[in-house]
Amino acid sequence: MRYTGQMRLVLVLGVVSFSCGRTEPLVPRFADAGSEVDAGRTPVCGDGIVEGTEACDDGNGIENDSCRSTCVKARCGDGVRFAPAEQCDDGNTDETDGCTTRCAPPSCGDGILQAGEQCDDGNTDDNDVCLSSCLKATCGDAHVERGVEPCDDGNSLNTDACLNGCIAARCGDGFTFAGTEGCDDANTSNTDACLTSCTPAKCGDSFVQAGVESCDDGNTDSTDDCTAQCLPARCGDGAVHAGIEQCDDANSDDDDTCSNGCRTPVCGDGKRQGAEACDLGANNGNIPAFLISQPSGTRIGTNPIVKNQSAVLFYDYRSASSHTGLEQVSESRIYLYADSNTGRLSLILTHGIDDDHGMIQPPSTVNMDVEGLPTQVTIDLTDDSPSEVFRSGPMSVRGRWTFDRNSDGMVLGNLPFPGTWKITVTPMFTMGISTWGWVRDNLQRIPLNMTEPITIEAFASGSMCRTDCTIPRCGDGKLDAGEVCDDGNTTDGDGCNSTCRSLH
Repeated sequence: MRYTGQMRLVLVLGVVSFSCGRTEPLVPRFADAGSEVDAGRTPVCGDGIVEGTEACDDGNGIENDSCRSTCVKARCGDGVRFAPAEQCDDGNTDETDGCTTRCAPPSCGDGILQAGEQCDDGNTDDNDVCLSSCLKATCGDAHVERGVEPCDDGNSLNTDACLNGCIAARCGDGFTFAGTEGCDDANTSNTDACLTSCTPAKCGDSFVQAGVESCDDGNTDSTDDCTAQCLPARCGDGAVHAGIEQCDDANSDDDDTCSNGCRTPVCGDGKRQGAEACDLGANNGNIPAFLISQPSGTRIGTNPIVKNQSAVLFYDYRSASSHTGLEQVSESRIYLYADSNTGRLSLILTHGIDDDHGMIQPPSTVNMDVEGLPTQVTIDLTDDSPSEVFRSGPMSVRGRWTFDRNSDGMVLGNLPFPGTWKITVTPMFTMGISTWGWVRDNLQRIPLNMTEPITIEAFASGSMCRTDCTIPRCGDGKLDAGEVCDDGNTTDGDGCNSTCRSLH
């Protein structure tokens, strides 16, 4: 062996000798083209020199490294496991044995269907037809298969958002979705126990539940046709049906404030009810001790003026005139007067006023006919001349007065009190008098029609029941027929005794 001036490598099994005396591990050597080492040499596999058709030559006999002992590069499928690149190598193309053509043991997700796998699509997508566990996608696997299932919650509950058939829960599917639906009967009827809105039927939902409700108007108003209990309104249900009932007390007492026909008591219907003290129907009546009336419609119960002096003294006749304090210029007045000392009842008529009051009464002429007088009535006072007042019969008195700058009039006394009688006063005002009025016990003036007669009636016995369905009684403050007074109490010695029959 020659050297040409530079160091040359010579492959010797075991060691490489250098002129410097060092030793290094053996590595493959590649011959230079045209070099001395290649000349006329036949390639030897395993000599560490890649020559000729050799793909590799690592100079060793190890089969499971990157270069086989045949100087061929290791590859998957050559039957020799190249560690660590290969996990196995069985030298065949059978994918169903223990080693695949990828030189790896079979595994789920390698895209190769092996024994024990239902499928293997080589990916980790759990929403396609093959799960990452190499099981076929099915309803209930807790994975939603795209395009096939709308939901998959992996449980067997039909009361949550996803049913067992991997169908999204909805109202009407026959299953009650807890927390959202109150019921679900899978039908379209709103007359059973579950509405189409999946809410339980109840009174007030506007739907009549068959066999349970008689009506349902969707409100809580018990005054319309359907009560808040979903029952048709009826008399006796305790709710007043507007426009139909006047009252409804829900009881069977026909004599209280609401009848069994749901009507409020009507005074005058002949049936005593509620707060009515009495009810005699057509026989109810307001019969006062005295009643004045005129054909044009005036009809007023009245009381006499009561003073503790006689009517003559009250009239106070002087200077050819009355001085009662009730006189008015150009007015005639008429009223009843009672002497509280004797109980004597009188009818007083005055016309005009005396000029000593500072007022001038114009020349006047008045005629009045009083008829129907009880026979015991007396003419107690004539103003002025006795010839102006005279009897025209046992029950009639005529008054013919002519006066100027003073008053005129008369007092008729001894009218039965209490008593039953009816007298009529017919006026004729010729001149000087322009108004006519009745004076009540409270000195209130009631205007009278000057062209009509006035009737004065006295009643000794009254009604058993007033028109307001109260019972007339002594002490009620109303002067009823048969009473001579009523001061609102039953105390003696105060001007009206406890029986209302005496002014003492």
